[in-house]
Amino acid sequence: MPLDMTAMYATHDVLRRELEDIARVTVRIDDDPRRVLRTAAGWRMFKRTVRGHHRAEDEVLWPALRRQLTDRPSELVLLEAMEAEHAAIDQLIATIDELLAGPEACLVQLGALADSLVTGLRGHLAHEEQAVIPLIRRSLPTSQWAAFEQVHSERSGVPPSGHGRWSPDPCGSPDKTRHGSRDRLTDPSTSTSAMGVPISGDARTNPWRA
Repeated sequence: MPLDMTAMYATHDVLRRELEDIARVTVRIDDDPRRVLRTAAGWRMFKRTVRGHHRAEDEVLWPALRRQLTDRPSELVLLEAMEAEHAAIDQLIATIDELLAGPEACLVQLGALADSLVTGLRGHLAHEEQAVIPLIRRSLPTSQWAAFEQVHSERSGVPPSGHGRWSPDPCGSPDKTRHGSRDRLTDPSTSTSAMGVPISGDARTNPWRA
């Protein structure tokens, strides 16, 4: 039976949507981008999802794949590339947080770091979809994929395939992805996002509002 990759693609689509918001926030002239990133729920939600996604892949998915690819060194190189890209993205996020922790964070530097994050993560997601997801489909048993999805859900807050719920994008974007929606993943029954971060008030409709 083919692996259900819904949660993986949903995670990627959510991250792409949040990258658009990060790019928009860091060029705002009607509000201080430093204040928005320091106080808005969106940045915290984004970081948890990225870090949880990366940790689940690095600690569970890539080791499981390596066990299946012991006699295919050319494909093992892809996993090393994924880990290196994860490390570079995680370092960019940490550097942005270090900058924001200072009282006089440089807006020019913040903009440059945000640009690097947007470009780097978009490139990584495309690389993973084009090169690694086909490898996962060919190589990983269903039971090991299900085990990864459970850990991924716990770490990132994105529900496993078949359990997610889409709620309308508050921005009302008419654009659609190949999966039928570019809306945010949320849990409408609680006051937390599907990324596991407590939200309240305006953050429920616009997590990038400080």
